[in-house]
Amino acid sequence: MSATHLPIHVAPLRLARDRVTMSGTLPASRFERFLQSVERVDGNIRAELDFRLDEEQRICVSGSLQVDVELVCQRCLQGYLQPLRCELHLALVRGEAELSSLPAAYDAVQVEREPVALVDLLEDDLILALPTVPQHAADEAACRAPRPAGETGQASEDEGKRENPFAVLRGLKD
Repeated sequence: MSATHLPIHVAPLRLARDRVTMSGTLPASRFERFLQSVERVDGNIRAELDFRLDEEQRICVSGSLQVDVELVCQRCLQGYLQPLRCELHLALVRGEAELSSLPAAYDAVQVEREPVALVDLLEDDLILALPTVPQHAADEAACRAPRPAGETGQASEDEGKRENPFAVLRGLKD
């Protein structure tokens, strides 16, 4: 099943039994918590999702998400465009019993009933893909953050003239 726009709700068990692969976009406006974490989203969220049952008959979703977002650089406080890409390895569980037996390779998503909103399955992974401290790349000229004198290679004028604050103690020692 391939489509330009992915459905808002899906039936994961049916999709996993049929081993469905989906590729398309989701409107960014549906990811409310994600939108609160960024300045703006450039376009829709692109997704490739593969639904399947594993050897233990667990519903698994793997794939990737891609989106370009504008973030605020924490060095210069200017906006910059950050491409995000995250890989998904999800297992849908119904309760604590299933959760405790889940292998570490999977991220658990608790599902109470079907159909499930795709946003509910994917939004946490997008939020976790955001950088902890958004900033321009270290060598990027667009970052207007003030640089310490040592980083630019130029010593400040006062550096050579400073008096050692412990010079008084040297006089007491003699």
